[in-house]
Amino acid sequence: MDPVGPDGPTRARTGVEGAEPMTSALPVQLSVEVPGSGTVLVRVAGDLDAGNGTRLLRLLDDLLRDSSALVGGPAGNRRRLVVDLRDVRSFECRGLDVLRHARHRAATVGVDLVVDGVEDRRPVLPGRVLALLDSVAPALAG
Repeated sequence: MDPVGPDGPTRARTGVEGAEPMTSALPVQLSVEVPGSGTVLVRVAGDLDAGNGTRLLRLLDDLLRDSSALVGGPAGNRRRLVVDLRDVRSFECRGLDVLRHARHRAATVGVDLVVDGVEDRRPVLPGRVLALLDSVAPALAG
């Protein structure tokens, strides 16, 4: 069992009691790919909490504002910003809430926001997370 310190639970580091406060989230890894004209893919890996969600939101806003990859594309095709969450280990509502903002922002600049990689995980996600995902349901790819 992990010892409890004055600031809450702590974990032993290499067998030595005491030092390191536990944190729930690890840094998130974000990568951007351009699989085709008019489409940008953002892969998210790690823990998506409020802090990491803010990083994701900044990236999505920057891509929607400045990305030449989202300009053009074949005539008649919608431009798409795909957010792939299949490598996210844990979700917090405040981390996922950025998707609502991003979907609205994308719509204002004529880009479809598509959320991918969560549909097969729905049975194990908490109810609050499911409700938030349902609020971006038109953006879900599967």
